[in-house]
Amino acid sequence: MKNICFQMNRKAWLVAIMVLCLSFPALAQKITVSGTVTDKTGEPLIGASVLAKGTQQGTATDFDGNYRIDVDANATLVFSYVGYDTQNVAVNGRTTIDVVLSENSVMLKRS
Repeated sequence: MKNICFQMNRKAWLVAIMVLCLSFPALAQKITVSGTVTDKTGEPLIGASVLAKGTQQGTATDFDGNYRIDVDANATLVFSYVGYDTQNVAVNGRTTIDVVLSENSVMLKRS
């Protein structure tokens, strides 16, 4: 009787481990996020950089300021453009994120 219980318990553990292993890929589910990057006046920022924080995954905005990127649903996107302040935005499962960047107020020193 003791041997039968041990085998049943062992089978239950193996099934539980298999279920856990098969569910891990679902935790890192990729989604497609798209949107527009503009300045305060609504003008599109052409060639603005959009990166998934902590990765080398990124893209640039097109002529109309639009972008599209495949990232983890819990990623943080980093938006940057020369002369503008960088902005970090948590995706939080959203598929559309529009961003308005502010001009950088730091002036370059002339020599």
